This record gives sequence, C-alpha cells and structure tokens, in this order.
Amino acid sequence: MLKPRKNILIYRFFEHYVILKIKKRFSRVLLSGEIRDDRKPILLVANHNSWWDGLWASYVNTTLFGRKFHFMMMEDQLRKYPFFRYTGAYSVRKGSRDAYESFQYTLQLLRDPGNLVLLFPQGKLESLYVREFTFEKGADTIVRRVGEQIRVVMMATMVDYFSHVKPGLYIYLREYLPGSGETLEEAYNRFYAESLQAQTERRDE
Repeated sequence: MLKPRKNILIYRFFEHYVILKIKKRFSRVLLSGEIRDDRKPILLVANHNSWWDGLWASYVNTTLFGRKFHFMMMEDQLRKYPFFRYTGAYSVRKGSRDAYESFQYTLQLLRDPGNLVLLFPQGKLESLYVREFTFEKGADTIVRRVGEQIRVVMMATMVDYFSHVKPGLYIYLREYLPGSGETLEEAYNRFYAESLQAQTERRDE
C-alpha cells in the first residue's frame, strides 16, 4: 500500500491551485446544505463521474471544513500519478491482501478529528447520467465501525450552463446519520434524487 507523503508546501500549493482552477473554469460555485461541524473526523461520500470530482471535494474541504484532505486511489493510477501522494492520496488494490491494509488505514485516518477522507463508494467512474448508484460494501463497513465517532457527509456535484458561456458548479451536501434505518447507499440515492430535483427547479441567476 502507498501512503500519502507529507510536504506542507506542496499541500498548501495544491489547495490554492484547486481554488484558482475552479474559479477560472466555472462561472460560479454554489453550495447547498448545512452541515454541523463539531470537529469530528469527516467521511465525505461523493458520486464519481469525472476527473474533476477530487478537485471539487478538495474545494469543499478547503472552503468549508478545513481538515487535512485524504482520498483513496487505485494503486496503478497512483503509481502513474505519484504527485497525488503529496495531496493526500493513498492506494488500494481491489481483491488483494493490501485492500485490508487500505481499509485499516482509512479507519486510522477517521480516528483523527483533523482529517477528512473522501470516498467514492461506487469504486469506479460512472457516466454523468447515472441516476441510481450501487455501492461496494466497504463504505457501510467503515460507517458501522466508526460511524458514531465521525461525521458522514454526502456530496452530489452537478454542472449547468444556463445562459452562461462557462458552466456553473452546484454542490449539494447532506449529513448521513448512522442508525437512521437506511443504508448509506439507500440514503445517498434518495439524497441524489432530491438534489437532482432541486437542480432541475433552479433558475438562471
């Protein structure tokens, strides 16, 4: 397993680079949803349909939560793009013994209130037009193990142009409460459907 490399200068540069890149590429960034922040560790659960997803999550963390950012990448991709280890990436190899080590490392990160871990529970890139998500079992296992000690935040990202040349970025957030009677997958699908409905009712601003 490949763990993140610590370099505060590179990490801070990456945070500012993300903000500047998003401001340059998008006409606006709007966040919807109120999340309590009681300084618990955060598990950020998001849909995964583009290269931008990790940058959008980093933006949310920098502007809203201020935690140390971490995210899981497939090991072959992380070896191909090793720079991401300086930005909080660590590796996983599905179906290998190393996958257990990656799982344990995620739990370790989520015991530190200064950390945020981004997770794409679908485990793969999917089309922007997918409306129903199937999660791999690891996400619910993590929530069962440390759910009461962390804040689980669901994130849905959508892009609309309306009358602008540049697209607008719309980020919806909602807290998932373990023990609510819904699995994380069920809660996320309901949240995504409601976020999509809110987006279709949005007007140009």
